[in-house]
Amino acid sequence: MDASCFLLGKHRVDKDFLKQASRTSCGEEAGFASLCDPQLQVKLVCSSGEAGLVYEWGAQDRWRPIHFTKAKLQILGFSGLQLEETSKNRTSLRLLPGPVQLSLGSQAWDSKASRCKAVKWDAGARQDSLVLPSGFREDLACESPHVLMLNHDIWKVCWLWQAHNCCLIVVLAVATRAVMYSHFTDAVHDGSHGTHFSIKTDQGLYPR
Repeated sequence: MDASCFLLGKHRVDKDFLKQASRTSCGEEAGFASLCDPQLQVKLVCSSGEAGLVYEWGAQDRWRPIHFTKAKLQILGFSGLQLEETSKNRTSLRLLPGPVQLSLGSQAWDSKASRCKAVKWDAGARQDSLVLPSGFREDLACESPHVLMLNHDIWKVCWLWQAHNCCLIVVLAVATRAVMYSHFTDAVHDGSHGTHFSIKTDQGLYPR
């Protein structure tokens, strides 16, 4: 899933923050533009029905040779998940994290293939990084709530969760309707090769 920003306490990781980090690291020369547009990716991982999340983001830190600094935050379980549709293609996701693991990565550029090489991750890195706001680690250690602004509508977010065979407990607030409290989201198999997805709430069944 694509996200436009990640909020942790008073800290915000978004494209503006990552672009500024690249400018600071690569220099302020006229015409500067990062080789790759900064992205924040959110991945859902499931094991034995237990859901977890992985956030990844990065910024270009050098032009000669081209190089990127990356960050990866793995959420090993969570509680209090809330989804709120804030607009047609935007969904706010809020959760209280369980154990987390922060890794920093180094990514070189393959000039022959004109693409990024595989990231080399270091889960034990403790140094400051241009892709981490000042004080980020302290708020992470305090288990502050996480808020992600996803670039998808709420139906797609729920469908992706169900596609991973994860039970989703949410408070569902849809901007175009009254707030509805949903205690379980369910995929209804219609007998075809695909899955017909619906959201069950105490106010009825809402198919996509």
